[in-house]
Amino acid sequence: MNKDKLSQLSALLMLLSGVGLSVAGFVADPMGEISDSVLWYVGQTLMYAGSIFGVTIYTLARFRPNGGQRGEKTLTDPWHREALPNRPHA
Repeated sequence: MNKDKLSQLSALLMLLSGVGLSVAGFVADPMGEISDSVLWYVGQTLMYAGSIFGVTIYTLARFRPNGGQRGEKTLTDPWHREALPNRPHA
């Protein structure tokens, strides 16, 4: 298992644990009220998963040939507008 798959798997597991804990906190006594600590944990899982997926997308677009896509000829560095084909310069 490579680093990308492992990081995406850990982000997915964190999201699932956050959703599971929020559902458990919602159905536990007192019914319909979620504790502040549960909300904090869910927020942390969302931040972790968002950072993992964001870093993965950034590195795919920036550092891998063809933007991480197979069979497509895309730009390696999307921030250099002058290298984009068939686009007028601003």
